[in-house]
Amino acid sequence: MVKFYKMYLGEVSIMQFLKHESYGDELDDELLKGEPINDWKSFEVETETEGKHTGFASFTGGSSLWRKDIVDLVMPLIGHQVQILPVQHLKYDYYVINILNIVDVINHGQSISERNEILDLLRYYEVYVFDQNRWMLSGQPHIFRIPESIYTTLVTEDFVNIILENEIEGIFFELLYDTETWKDPDPRITKKYCDFISRHIEVGICYSWEEVVDGVQQGKAYASAHWKVQLTEYGDRIFGQLRRYLDYHFFLSTNVPKELFTLKWYEVERTNI
Repeated sequence: MVKFYKMYLGEVSIMQFLKHESYGDELDDELLKGEPINDWKSFEVETETEGKHTGFASFTGGSSLWRKDIVDLVMPLIGHQVQILPVQHLKYDYYVINILNIVDVINHGQSISERNEILDLLRYYEVYVFDQNRWMLSGQPHIFRIPESIYTTLVTEDFVNIILENEIEGIFFELLYDTETWKDPDPRITKKYCDFISRHIEVGICYSWEEVVDGVQQGKAYASAHWKVQLTEYGDRIFGQLRRYLDYHFFLSTNVPKELFTLKWYEVERTNI
């Protein structure tokens, strides 16, 4: 049994710190790659809004600052899943948390997503359904992001319990999915979804990711299971994920999820976007 939660900061934590002006969008991008930052240089952060002090604070790029005592508490659980990056503050020892896991663990045939109907871009998930097998194959991370929503931090019950048992303030959790209690409300939709992939996507000649990259630049579209990749009408590479309604929601990303490198790809019709 696994429970997955969304982690978010309280209002006090969101306004607590101000990032140093010498760092801009390039740092935001680095903290959303899911990769270690090898040339990190510590810098000063300052309190933006005085008030009740908490163990967490908003930072940048969907990342947060964690107080040293909290880092020490959770490191036995998530030590290999994050990079701890020091910053300088006048009163407290804080660290930027660089989350190293960006994993594709959503069951798209059962989750319910909302999208911008004009641009077809993902807005949010109304109902999250996680694929426990993919989560296990990805190393069972206790803190991670998903490719289509890299600003969202997701955690497991084990992480939540550590925070709650130690009565740490400044952070909240929303239960998204419980593998034990969730039941598919309409198995027929799931079957139709799987049949669509096997009959209309994964047929014909297989292509490697290297071949897909070249083909996409030539204006072609490719799909593999719930994934799709193509260019927009403006020439931007865009990723799509097949929804339970058998259409795609798309998202822009400068990072290519690592799992796409090993998938078998098939040429499909382009989506008008």
